[in-house]
Amino acid sequence: MDLRKPKLSRILNVKKTPGISSYLVGKAPVDDIIKVTEIPGLHVVSAGHIPPNPTELIQGEKFRELMGYLKEKFDYVIMDTAPVSPVTDAQLLQEFADINLFVVRHAKTPRNFLNMIEGLHKQKKFKNMCLVFNGLKPRGFQIYGYGFGGYGNGYGYGYGYGYGYGGEYGGGYYLEEKIGIRSVLKALFRRN
Repeated sequence: MDLRKPKLSRILNVKKTPGISSYLVGKAPVDDIIKVTEIPGLHVVSAGHIPPNPTELIQGEKFRELMGYLKEKFDYVIMDTAPVSPVTDAQLLQEFADINLFVVRHAKTPRNFLNMIEGLHKQKKFKNMCLVFNGLKPRGFQIYGYGFGGYGNGYGYGYGYGYGYGGEYGGGYYLEEKIGIRSVLKALFRRN
């Protein structure tokens, strides 16, 4: 649903067109925009050509029909949207979401964006707001044997490798930065 700077088609090796924009302007049927990926069980609806009026397309009745169809056909519908600021697309799309995840990258996301997210939360602009904080790296900080990197770090409290969380990626809740979205999606769909 990032109709301004789409990237997922390239990442997931599917054709960009036809896509959502093609469907919304009546140039493609819905079944032509749903694409099978290399990851079993994962389908993607690509963005299509970048339209001159993404906000208008999102507000149309045809988009509402598309979301109803997708929610009936699939167990989960995940929308990757344009960033919350400066465009309103994400705010318009939140009506169709059960959970709204905001991804914040350590040492990259400007602090004023965090203030904006806090303001959106206080104003209740998004329902069920959650924050994903990624790109965090251990700094070697330790006090009394407790190190940075997660509860139970190295203590065997039932977290990490051997308990369904580590597997091929190593231990714990944290994935290394070098793992791309494709690897994470494969792991998620393998668990379900």
